[in-house]
Amino acid sequence: MIICYPKPKSIQDLERDRGIAPGMRQPAELRRSVKIAVIDDQPFAPEHNLKNNHFQIETFRDIQNVEQLADFPIVLCDLQGVGVQLAADLQGAYLIEEIKNNYPEKAVIAFTGGSASSNISRRAAKAADGYLKKDASIEEWRDLLDKHIKNISDPVFVWKQLRLRLVREGIAPIDLLKLEDAYVGSVKKGAQVTRTSLEEISKKSSLGPTVRKEVTGFIASKAFDLVFQALVGP
Repeated sequence: MIICYPKPKSIQDLERDRGIAPGMRQPAELRRSVKIAVIDDQPFAPEHNLKNNHFQIETFRDIQNVEQLADFPIVLCDLQGVGVQLAADLQGAYLIEEIKNNYPEKAVIAFTGGSASSNISRRAAKAADGYLKKDASIEEWRDLLDKHIKNISDPVFVWKQLRLRLVREGIAPIDLLKLEDAYVGSVKKGAQVTRTSLEEISKKSSLGPTVRKEVTGFIASKAFDLVFQALVGP
């Protein structure tokens, strides 16, 4: 007797799903749903204009630890005069590295009024997801923020980023296949169903500690919740 098992679902199936893209909320709606932290020891010049364009901005003169940013899917970080309580020599560059190390799913954008060729700027640009000069136009800020809001609200983009991290951590192909099948098969059913499906696979699979940490961190993150907030409900 030949037993035929169903073909596992892949992220390409979700990518081809014509019901996903039209189900995404419009940019103005997405802006209202995403909290953005700005870390700048000086007044953040674009703040007023960005708020008038419905971006949800909250400013910090500096932070003492990266846990203060847990609720913010997007972080804009100055490079000079911030992060001094964590690393006085590297300042904002060190802070950005710490944010990405602890919250890899966050979109972190570096900005500076200083030289782009300095050691701090080079390290920050390497670690960050985006980079702007401090005097960039409001159009440049708007377009960059809209791009990252769209990305972190997109179930396909978010999964592909997680998948890259899991591969870097050495996940076994069979475990990655199971996780992706569970995610794709449940994402349109809502956050709780998807979270439960991924948790069950994680418990049953022989994942290493760093791989399991990535999965559990993802399903507990604001980025995970944002995927489902961005989809228009039935």
